[in-house]
Amino acid sequence: MRYHRGYDHSKLKYIPKSRRFPLIRIILVLASSYILYNYFSNASKNELNHPVNPVQIQKTGEFNLQTEVKVKKSEITATQPLKKASKVPLLPRQPDEVLGKNLLNVLSSQKPYRALYLMVDGTTGRILAWGQQNKFKASVLPTYLPNSSFPAASLVKIVTAAAALESRRYSNHTLIPSIGRSVTLYKRQLKVPKNYNGRKISLEKAFASSMNPPMGIVGLNLGGNTLRKTAEKLGFNRDYADGIPAKSNFKPPDKGFGVAEAASGFTTDITISPLLAAAIVRSVLQRKAPEIPWSPVVGTEYAPKTSIGLPLPDLTENTYYGLNRMFEATVKRGSARRVFKNRKVLFPYNRKRLRIGGKTGTKEGVDGYYQWFAGFAKDKKDPKKSIILVCLHINELKGTRASPPAQAAGLLINHWAKKYLKW
Repeated sequence: MRYHRGYDHSKLKYIPKSRRFPLIRIILVLASSYILYNYFSNASKNELNHPVNPVQIQKTGEFNLQTEVKVKKSEITATQPLKKASKVPLLPRQPDEVLGKNLLNVLSSQKPYRALYLMVDGTTGRILAWGQQNKFKASVLPTYLPNSSFPAASLVKIVTAAAALESRRYSNHTLIPSIGRSVTLYKRQLKVPKNYNGRKISLEKAFASSMNPPMGIVGLNLGGNTLRKTAEKLGFNRDYADGIPAKSNFKPPDKGFGVAEAASGFTTDITISPLLAAAIVRSVLQRKAPEIPWSPVVGTEYAPKTSIGLPLPDLTENTYYGLNRMFEATVKRGSARRVFKNRKVLFPYNRKRLRIGGKTGTKEGVDGYYQWFAGFAKDKKDPKKSIILVCLHINELKGTRASPPAQAAGLLINHWAKKYLKW
């Protein structure tokens, strides 16, 4: 006979199986409930006894319980925090310590082997902030500021363009033959056939794109003497008081291939100091003779203590106008276009509000690979507010390359605009 499991086969009635809840389970459930209750009770008491730190809220973007206002996150996130800033005396010589700290953060984030950053008020010529780096480490003293041993590279094209406009033989739209690659300079690229029907570009485009052969041709047509005189109007070949800055050299030959090399910056013989580079850019922006940037804080060994006007003649209004157009073309359509178009480098609202221009330059030297950006940013709403920027990177000849100096300039413009402009 088959029996069904779970039944009393004598009475054929179902007998339910007894289910007992073990005592140990009951104890565990009660203990867990007690622990959870105490945990949440203590957490609520701690929140009441210790108010939320608004500084932490500002950093994280959380809700501020004290003001009941949501704090906006900081927008400038492209830099890295300054490492061990409190242990290194980097800020005492900074005229604007807040801007100086931001500049040092940008400098650290770009990772150049050697570098110098300089920010100058466009209206007054006063130094606002600076930063120097040597072998990837921040320097306490701005020894590079007055140093004129740096190859000027394509910053020399500012002199060539100014000389061309001053001669009245050229305008921004004058077409110039462009033979071969723009980054090279050979004698064959300077020989233009009589019936030349090849590519031609405007002087403005040659400047903005930093093209060597067209600028070399312009230099040959003008001659070395004309280039030299224009360079001296911009502060070259001059002994300054107390040697601050040191003399920047521009001494091309009167004729020959050396003139083309000088006109395009394809030589290491032409040198410039960061102070003079900033003075030239400010001269173009303000449309007057150069004045060396100054500061009562940086130190008289590195920059003048007060503003010093130089006995130099102004260029013509037409020349200043043309140079401003060329500087802006460099950022909009030239060698710095890709960097400044990046929304993470230059914020879109700053690009719309500011008038930005500059000049790039690169040259391999004996002791390193030199990269320049010298430019300006000017507020369209309040033209009295402007900033001059000079960023120099010196990379190892064999080794990694830092970010382009124009990228650092874009990040610095964001910091300056956030502090000095009214929104």
